Amino acid sequence: MKVTPSQIREKKFKISLRGYDKEEVNEFLYSLADLCESLLKTNEDISQELEELRKVMEGYQKKEEKLENLLLSAQRKAQLINKNSQEKAEIIIKEAQIKAEKITSEEEKKLGKLREEILRLSQQKKLFLLKVRSLIKAHSELLDFYEEEPLENSSSPSSKSLPYPSFQKEKINFEE
Repeated sequence: MKVTPSQIREKKFKISLRGYDKEEVNEFLYSLADLCESLLKTNEDISQELEELRKVMEGYQKKEEKLENLLLSAQRKAQLINKNSQEKAEIIIKEAQIKAEKITSEEEKKLGKLREEILRLSQQKKLFLLKVRSLIKAHSELLDFYEEEPLENSSSPSSKSLPYPSFQKEKINFEE
């Protein structure tokens, strides 16, 4: 049975001869009504505060859902950025490898040409040294020949023709 404070205040009892003191009963009922009214007011305040807290909690729950969604979105974006970065790094590495292979190939070609040039110059050096030796030998033989010439016919050198050595003259071409 639900009783309101106003029902308590307005409650009337039957009067009997040997009953309770009317003023004392009324006073008790009024204090009971005041207490009940105070409790109802407190209950109503608590109910309002509870409703407000529920609304605040719903707001926090919505914010929490938004934050979770943002966190998931940020994680997805971070994974995508990481994946893109790895792909770009792989592309850069492949390009660098291709460039390195190209440079290596070009340098190997240059090295081959330099080796060929060194070989050619080495052959020219050998040929040059051979020609110089041949020339020195020829001059040495010529000097030996003139040193062995007899001095007895030296009275009229202009009347005689000069003898030449018996070796063959080599035609040396230095322009090769």
